[in-house]
Amino acid sequence: INYVKNIPTDKKIKGMINLDMVANPTQNQSCMKFVSAPYNPGSEISKKAVEVDAKYGIGLNAKSATGSVGASDHYPFEVKGHPAVFATECTFNSPVYHKPTDTSDKLDYKQLASTAKVVAATIIELSAKWYEENIYSIYFNNFDNSF
Repeated sequence: INYVKNIPTDKKIKGMINLDMVANPTQNQSCMKFVSAPYNPGSEISKKAVEVDAKYGIGLNAKSATGSVGASDHYPFEVKGHPAVFATECTFNSPVYHKPTDTSDKLDYKQLASTAKVVAATIIELSAKWYEENIYSIYFNNFDNSF
């Protein structure tokens, strides 16, 4: 919360992806939800995650969802209007959640790797899009049409 409250006004947050409980083997599934609030521009990130999962054949079974989960790290970004996404397993019922028994030997590393690939590809593709938009914006805003 403190970070979001102190973001300098000249800085723009392009997006925040919060990965929360993304490799729980008790689900015996490979499926991740990328959730954005209906009032938040994070849906672009959610939709891109689904797109890159299919485009690159990662096999995560990514889903875009609309909703709001206030009890996680993305929420302060979400309510301040920064594009924010809450990524979590499609079905969550971990018996070890927030317990001392929630240890690395209980992780599904295949699902963790697939999630990392989808998130990395999402960031790369959106960064390229935002860079391209920014370059065109700078070019057209500085174009001297007086010839």
